[in-house]
Amino acid sequence: MAGSISDQIFGKCAVAASTDLDRCGAVTLCEISPTTEDELESIYKDGSDRWRIMGALLKADFTGKACQIRQYGMSDWIMANKREMPQKKLSIRNLNSGLAEVMPFIMMDRKHPINNEYWAVSDGDGAGGTISGSAYDYTAVVSSQTGIPADVRWFPERLRVFISGKSAGGSATRTAWKVVTSQEIGNNQVRLYLTSENSASNLDSAKLSDPTIGVLSRGTPNVNDYEKYCAQIPGLNTTQSTPFWWESIRWSLCEDDLYRKYAQAIRENNPYFKKFGDVESVEMNRQAMDDFQRRHANGFFFNKKLPNQTLTNYDQLEQILVHSDDEEGNYLYLPHEGRCIGRRANAEGIYEQHAECGMVRDLQNNVLNLPELFRGLYKIMRIRQSNGIPMTDKGHGPIIEAFTDNFYATQFAQGILRYFKYKSEGLLRLNQDLASNKNAGPMGFFYTRFALDYPNVELRIVTHPFFDDLIDAHKKVSSDLESAGRNFWILDWSTNYQTLLGSNTVTNRTGNVQRLAEVSNEWMCVMNVPKRSQRLYSLAYANVAECPQSSLLLENMNSEVPEHEAVSGEETDYYGSYDA
Repeated sequence: MAGSISDQIFGKCAVAASTDLDRCGAVTLCEISPTTEDELESIYKDGSDRWRIMGALLKADFTGKACQIRQYGMSDWIMANKREMPQKKLSIRNLNSGLAEVMPFIMMDRKHPINNEYWAVSDGDGAGGTISGSAYDYTAVVSSQTGIPADVRWFPERLRVFISGKSAGGSATRTAWKVVTSQEIGNNQVRLYLTSENSASNLDSAKLSDPTIGVLSRGTPNVNDYEKYCAQIPGLNTTQSTPFWWESIRWSLCEDDLYRKYAQAIRENNPYFKKFGDVESVEMNRQAMDDFQRRHANGFFFNKKLPNQTLTNYDQLEQILVHSDDEEGNYLYLPHEGRCIGRRANAEGIYEQHAECGMVRDLQNNVLNLPELFRGLYKIMRIRQSNGIPMTDKGHGPIIEAFTDNFYATQFAQGILRYFKYKSEGLLRLNQDLASNKNAGPMGFFYTRFALDYPNVELRIVTHPFFDDLIDAHKKVSSDLESAGRNFWILDWSTNYQTLLGSNTVTNRTGNVQRLAEVSNEWMCVMNVPKRSQRLYSLAYANVAECPQSSLLLENMNSEVPEHEAVSGEETDYYGSYDA
């Protein structure tokens, strides 16, 4: 049946998130529990034989704003970059109904954002084994960092997941896995059994070690249109009703249909389920699409190649076969069953493509070195100019953008000020309008400009909540993981994008009794059967890094103000403090 109702639906300080029932035939009419006559008195009267006032806890007097941080992925920006081949309103229901004195509180409905982007990983074990006859390479326990209920539907078979952690030597690890199966184990946790997709990675072995703890993000399954696959995430009902004790004030407000809907006392036969356990179809479709885009964005960055995924050995890749129903005992012997229609490959992520070309640098929790960074920026500028990559913006230019979290942006700015003070031998005097220091960009991006002397570019430090959320997700697992979640991406979005090759949508519906009777005499004497429909979507795409050398992905630096005086150690490692 699956599905649960949060124990925080009447809370104030914790998140309420409930999962709906499995929509694909898990519940039948025979499982409904009817009310019997001997139960009526216990429902309508309490233990002291007093009549109950029904429904007060299920009615909302007003709707409040969400009271939780919304986590951001990069899906909106990636989709925008793809290429083709409240004002408070209060209902006076209680006052008008005469219940104000009986019920000295008002109920607030609140919808929380669905933060299922990051999952905490614990108890990682790379011993491997078998489960239900299937081999696995690694197991781990995952749990939501934001109160999302544990449900195996978040982790269906064949789903690819990505785990960010740290090795014993201090390197940030970036591993990819495919789900064999998953089990709910209580305490709002799910145990995952995974197979490795790391053997063909471009990363050093130190960055591919099995994590004991880490941060997990979910990707997409590699499934062809001719294969059987119908996995669907659970719907989340994030409605929360919170009581507030009230005092009398007076004003007039207009009440519209939407709020009349929220204030409706009892709907259908079970208002408790209707309000807290159900998810409307339109909302379910929205959640499913939003969830897909978030996972798709993770794959855009972190998908890894499969073994033999080269021009020399691609004929050794796994065959993609047309689905056959023989394994289920429905022996139709259709002529197309089991035919090979291609070879399976992964759309390699942008991160992996840059690692392949040596453009990912792990600072191993050391301080960023500005002189080394500036030399790297000079090379990037030359490459972009040589290849005709746009570097100007409305008369400004050349421009290089670096993406990071808000806190580190302030540390970086302080390092820049120290750099110019050092270069001017203490003669630098700065007049800065702090009120206009930040510049707004599209889709939640903000940037601060710095005119560099070398290279001669305008460096824009761009911030977005995505990078803040990434660090917070790592810190919630362990403070030791903070640096692993810190990034400084000098990413050229004009040459890194997703190209769409095609899409497909199919709605399948089970046959009526006449169609069944055509293939089996067993159905000749049956008049009707229940039906099921399944809507399937597919997207064919490739992740494109046209010029990896025009970008540089720095990661795993500490939060200290960057070194500003001189190169330390190796120029190309981008880290180290200079000691004269």
